[in-house]
This record gives sequence, C-alpha cells and structure tokens, in this order.
Amino acid sequence: MLADKMWDEWEKHYKNINVQSDQICRDGIINKEGYEKSDPKFLFVLKEVNKYGGGDLCQLLKNGPKYQMWHAVARWSAGILNDFPPFSEIDNKESKYEAIHSIASINLKKTTGEASANNKRINAFAYRERELLLKQIELISPEIIIAGGTFGILI
Repeated sequence: MLADKMWDEWEKHYKNINVQSDQICRDGIINKEGYEKSDPKFLFVLKEVNKYGGGDLCQLLKNGPKYQMWHAVARWSAGILNDFPPFSEIDNKESKYEAIHSIASINLKKTTGEASANNKRINAFAYRERELLLKQIELISPEIIIAGGTFGILI
C-alpha cells in the first residue's frame, strides 16, 4: 500500500534526526472509502497535533470528530461538501461524522506539539521535510487544499 510506504519513509526520516517512531503521528486520508466518494476531494494542511504524538489521526477520528478543533474542521467540511447549507443542517453528529470521513488532513510537523504552536519551529520542520510533505500531498491528490493557519509556511 502506498500510504504504508510513505510512513516507512517518514519513520526513516525521523529516525535519522533521532525521533522515535512512537512520537510520530500518522495523518492523511481519514477514511479511504469516504475520501474516494468525496466531491470535491480536499485536504486540510494544519500545523501539528496537540499532545497526540505516536498516534494515528485516522484512528483518533474513526468515530467522528473529537476535540473542538476537529468539530470545526468537520463543520467546514460538511459546508464545502454540501454547498454551504444552513448551519443547523450540518451542526449535528451524523453530518460531522460523514464529513470528517470524506477528507484528508496532514500536519506540517508530524510530532506532538503544545496547546500553542511555535510557528518558527513548524516552519523549520516544513522546510526540512518539504520533499516528503510534497510527496504525501501528491499521494493524497486533493483538488482543493485548505491551509489551516499554514498558508504563509506553505508558500
């Protein structure tokens, strides 16, 4: 599977800079089946995970959005995927569950952060890992990329 090969590359990269694989948070397509059906296909590019290192974002979100930030991402996703209906139509568990399973999301920094991101550190990680990040984005193959506080770094 391409995604597994991609994560082998991430783990090898992080091992070379003395980061253990259990400190890496996997990310990408949340639910392959949902993403393949999605129209349009879009990717959220975020900064880093908040104290969730060594995990798998797809596992974290398998039962729907958790934490305030993921509820916001799910609402945005539901809005985009449903041509921005009234808020009351998308602000419910079922709509957010379906929406979060229709997207991809990656972090520029794959290791855990704090409650507040250090943009200089995020920028350093993104610059050093730009080839792997570009490869990951190409594998996801989104039609739309949404920069969640990362536009300046992406540029």
